[in-house]
Amino acid sequence: GPHASVNARKAAQLCKKTQKTLILRIATSTELQRIYAGSHYVWNLTQSDITQCELLLSQVLLSERKKVSLLTSNDEYGQSFSDWLAFQAQELGLQVEEVAVYKSEAEIREMVNRQYNKKKKYNHALIFAPGNETDALIFDDELEKLRKGSGRQFEFPLLLCSDMMHSSTL
Repeated sequence: GPHASVNARKAAQLCKKTQKTLILRIATSTELQRIYAGSHYVWNLTQSDITQCELLLSQVLLSERKKVSLLTSNDEYGQSFSDWLAFQAQELGLQVEEVAVYKSEAEIREMVNRQYNKKKKYNHALIFAPGNETDALIFDDELEKLRKGSGRQFEFPLLLCSDMMHSSTL
């Protein structure tokens, strides 16, 4: 089956019509897995992104940060993170500063700048869950511009990224 959750949803809808079996090896969208949990034609072989979100937040806690923000895409993949991060963070005793769901390149760049301009960066972490490789490259480009333009020692909150950053194209 498809790798990306947004494509997996389209394939699952087609398989529903024909009752053809669809095996999703790595599509991790929480909502997609919930919708097709009782079907006999869609099989998920991975845990949902709820687990990944919890692991990222646990790393924030282990890194002795108290505050966390999220930057994620406005799609099937990002929805898992935006839906669950605040609840899980509260359960772990972390303070959520911001949950930003981007819809454009400009919104990615704006969030990177907001994070860079925060005070007390040492106490803060940013979780970035990009929807695709292009969004990851935009984030990296903006971060590099800030680093090069920094007249002082470059500081940015602890940055943790979702599994999308393990893409072979990156």
